[in-house]
Amino acid sequence: MQFCVFSKHFQALDFRSLGKALKTLGFEGVHLTVRGGGHIQPVEAKEKLPLAKDILETASKLGIKYFKLGCYLYEGFGGLKKSLMEANANT
Repeated sequence: MQFCVFSKHFQALDFRSLGKALKTLGFEGVHLTVRGGGHIQPVEAKEKLPLAKDILETASKLGIKYFKLGCYLYEGFGGLKKSLMEANANT
């Protein structure tokens, strides 16, 4: 079984230290926070997130098939189709 961890719980660590710590703990992935106080500040997103393309290409070459694009709010029964349409329109 493979596990990915939400980085909020490791906010005190820089990227390099975070990677080393998560590898030692046995995690295969990390969901980095992009928000105020997170690993990537919203004002830094334009600069730092283009690295995601390189990361995803490398992950694909290594056989990693899935990634998490974002989080979505639950809007009650019947809202899934609308949420999927909005997500597709924004990607």
